[in-house]
Amino acid sequence: GRAWHAMPACAASRPSTACRAVKTSGYRAWVARPTATPRFAATRHAPRDGTISDVPPTRAVVGDDARADATSDASASSSDAGGPNGDAPRRPGRAARARMRRERAARLASAAADEDPRDEFPRYRVFLGGVAADADPESIAAAFGGPGVARDVFVHAGRGFAFVAFADERSYLEALDVQPRADLFAEVRAAAAAVDGDSPPATSKKEEEKRSRRVSLDDARRATFAVQCQESHADRLEAYLRGDDANALGVEVLGVAAPNEPPREGRRVTERVVLCRPASDDSSSAEVIRRVRADPALAMHRDFFPRVYDLRDSTVFASLAAASREVVDLVASDREAAGDDRRVKTRLETFPPSLARSDELAAAAAAVPAVKNAFTPRLSDATRVATVVSLRGDVTIVAYGGAERAAATGRDARGESRSTKEGDENASRAFLKLAECALRDSCLRHALAEGNRPSAVDVGAAPGGWTQFLARKGCRVVAIDPADVPNLPSGCRHLKDTAQNAWVTLREEKRKAAGSADDIDTAWCPFDVYVSDAVLHDSDAQQNLLRGAVDAGLLRENAVIVVTFKSAPGRGAGDGYRRAAFARARKLGDELCEGDWTLTHLFANRSRERTFVGRLRSSRDARVF
Repeated sequence: GRAWHAMPACAASRPSTACRAVKTSGYRAWVARPTATPRFAATRHAPRDGTISDVPPTRAVVGDDARADATSDASASSSDAGGPNGDAPRRPGRAARARMRRERAARLASAAADEDPRDEFPRYRVFLGGVAADADPESIAAAFGGPGVARDVFVHAGRGFAFVAFADERSYLEALDVQPRADLFAEVRAAAAAVDGDSPPATSKKEEEKRSRRVSLDDARRATFAVQCQESHADRLEAYLRGDDANALGVEVLGVAAPNEPPREGRRVTERVVLCRPASDDSSSAEVIRRVRADPALAMHRDFFPRVYDLRDSTVFASLAAASREVVDLVASDREAAGDDRRVKTRLETFPPSLARSDELAAAAAAVPAVKNAFTPRLSDATRVATVVSLRGDVTIVAYGGAERAAATGRDARGESRSTKEGDENASRAFLKLAECALRDSCLRHALAEGNRPSAVDVGAAPGGWTQFLARKGCRVVAIDPADVPNLPSGCRHLKDTAQNAWVTLREEKRKAAGSADDIDTAWCPFDVYVSDAVLHDSDAQQNLLRGAVDAGLLRENAVIVVTFKSAPGRGAGDGYRRAAFARARKLGDELCEGDWTLTHLFANRSRERTFVGRLRSSRDARVF
């Protein structure tokens, strides 16, 4: 009975909302709480005289709007915000939240219409990468024509990037053509889309052609083999086959092509093929194909490069239907020449793989009964191989030959990819980075040659992939990382500390070892190999870590240096990042390295990673020893 004295006030403020009495933890404390009103139901009201009567609602409950009103009002009440009953605040209902979102969007749209477009610059902005540490907004604005053109400049020198905003499209397009400056920045590219959702024209004709991944009929006719790869590795594979990193395979790259995927699949195809031919007319196509299939760097990553298609003596068609009929005729003629021998089986290899289920191939096979049961998916049963490669641009290549022409698969040739010892498991994906680097770079390969037993330091070692690889190569490794390094190989040491503190510890140990009568070969340093795969986004972080080891006298003369440059997420992965990473590598190489150094986008690297390999400069090393 005590609750009805409190409920009239609640009902008066909310005539269409029912109330209920809620007993709190206290014995005599009662509080009136509004409850949700059922749709199209009579509401129990408490008039001011304290009686309870069934009264129809003053207005019909129209869907979610009335409930939203009651819910939002209830959430703003003092009892819901933490009254004497101690209950948690009520969250607005779904309809109320949707209504608030609509109102907020309308307010923002109205405010944007009233503002002067010159006050904000979200449309015309450029991103600058590889920004020098001493760069300031004034110098960057001057590089683009001064403050009158560059209306706003934001610089994050610690991470090596900046944003420049412009007031009009003309200034924006001119800024995209500005050449990078070594003393200020290393790359310029578009940073943001337009307000209305349309992006400004920020890509060049060369980039558009690269994105289209189309191939001409002439290039298709010249190709003698094609290497299948993932889209993310197409540019890396193209550079590797061209021999840009001194691993010449005798290959001429004709282009990178995307598959002509049937639109009914409704999915995005991520595979590409690199069309190739021998670089010299004197080279045998069969020998070049065998060399590419046996290449250890490609065999290490069969997940990325699953097949090498043999396209010798191929025929090029402008339609898939004509190519399908040609394949069926070849199979039928082969079986007829063999006297309809049932042992003559043909393995069909297609790119993209879904091409084997296409209507064109099915219709062509149905029209020739002689090819019924002539195909087999098993390579062991096949005596012939039919290859059909359908590429964007209405180009279809058909090749037919013996079973030895079958494309290599991940099961056919793995190389020594995942581990170098039977039964061993790699500690992390990073293991493959250093393993591939040792295959492709002669500097590191010679340092880790069998019998050398060099000493090495791994900065940022956790979870231990690089330490594991170096230990398998016979190195004595000091792993430096504040985190744990599980399954540390035998003969290795873990310093659970930062690199700066580790340099102090190792320098003191080196000093004590030099003054003792023990064999100096038992000391951990100086090191012959310095490696670091640490996640360091600051532009000069890797250089500073290496300089600390050099100044502490912990590296031997001409020590091999292998470091990974990594970019923070969301900072681009195209040509702009490549130029920015090269600027960072050049700065490190010019200061600390002797002779030539290399910066490679390994197959095992992510899109925003590059691996640097060089040798420590002798003069600097002589100065610290």
